[in-house]
Amino acid sequence: EVKAIRETVPGSTINDIILAVCAGALRRYLEHHEELPNESLVAWVPINARRGSAEADEDIGNRVTSMTTPIFTDIEDPLERLQRIHASTRRSKAARSGVSARLMTDLSQHVPAATQVLAGRLVLRAGMTSRVCNLFISNVPGPQLPLYMNGARQVGAFGLAPLVNGMGLFIATPSYNGQMSFNVTSTREIMPDIDFFVDCLEETLNALKAAIKPARKARARKKIRAGSS
Repeated sequence: EVKAIRETVPGSTINDIILAVCAGALRRYLEHHEELPNESLVAWVPINARRGSAEADEDIGNRVTSMTTPIFTDIEDPLERLQRIHASTRRSKAARSGVSARLMTDLSQHVPAATQVLAGRLVLRAGMTSRVCNLFISNVPGPQLPLYMNGARQVGAFGLAPLVNGMGLFIATPSYNGQMSFNVTSTREIMPDIDFFVDCLEETLNALKAAIKPARKARARKKIRAGSS
């Protein structure tokens, strides 16, 4: 279903679709509670920044960076929202380069733990997280073949993230063996009705699927005309 949606907006990615679904769900949720802001919410999104398989040997390992991007919760039309998200993430990705996840690990091992804790507290006390983003959305692609351990088959993949001060909502969407799951982490104070938000996710996906049908039919007619000519 996600791949079918992606084909409607040329150049869009799975990550763009996930952001569009999460944004639409948040719009529905906030409208229900009469708390939808006029401006768009902003998401903090980790991204894969590898250039390809031909990178230098010293760069082996995941190449990870992050970006903040508006998710256009102020736009009602689901297809227009997806198009705007795609344009925004394309600009953000082009402006950033990744840092090897392995290098990040090595650096952290050489930074005293006390210094890391102090820096983290300073960032949180300064409210920097809440100033630059409203939520975290992480799309982590996993293996698309079934995995086994001692003969037992893995049935799914799920994401969980701890919340810290200034971070009230984390949505993880890991994929595994042809399926994707939406995993929502929040608090009772911020989102007391997570079940309703999950319903909003489902409704938004259905709305996006319905919105792309006319676009897919138009593209099909265009191909037929091009073939006949």
